[in-house]
Amino acid sequence: MFANVLERADDRTWYEVHFSLFVLLEVYFIDDRFPATREFHAAIPSILRRYLMSVKHEHAQAAWNAGDSFSIRHRGADAITPHLLDAAKDARYVAGRLGALHRIRHLLAQLEKQAGDSSAILRAMRSLARGDRSPRVRRQAQKIVDGYRCY
Repeated sequence: MFANVLERADDRTWYEVHFSLFVLLEVYFIDDRFPATREFHAAIPSILRRYLMSVKHEHAQAAWNAGDSFSIRHRGADAITPHLLDAAKDARYVAGRLGALHRIRHLLAQLEKQAGDSSAILRAMRSLARGDRSPRVRRQAQKIVDGYRCY
């Protein structure tokens, strides 16, 4: 059902619903009163990736919040990085690519605090900064390369 609702985008109102679902998703993972099935936990990165790959608009900051929902607090960096990089490079619309870049900034900040390896992510960001078809995405990727992080 969760994924089905995310496919609805008939008007701007659906993006408000999407944003709210992503907020509930975070609460769901934080609050132990909501026991999750393993299948649901395992499906979340794929659902978020699919959303970012196809979201057309930035209405209600839903794409941003989808990216933000890739919280490494709940999943290891190794588990979410491929999904984020796929969306940042290959999402059909700018909204999805920017949503992925938002979480990548957070991810890099976390990796740097933990002395993790961020070289593959930075290589991908350099490539986006040089070659994405959107000037907005190129600028955001360049900011990441230049050290702009979300802490």
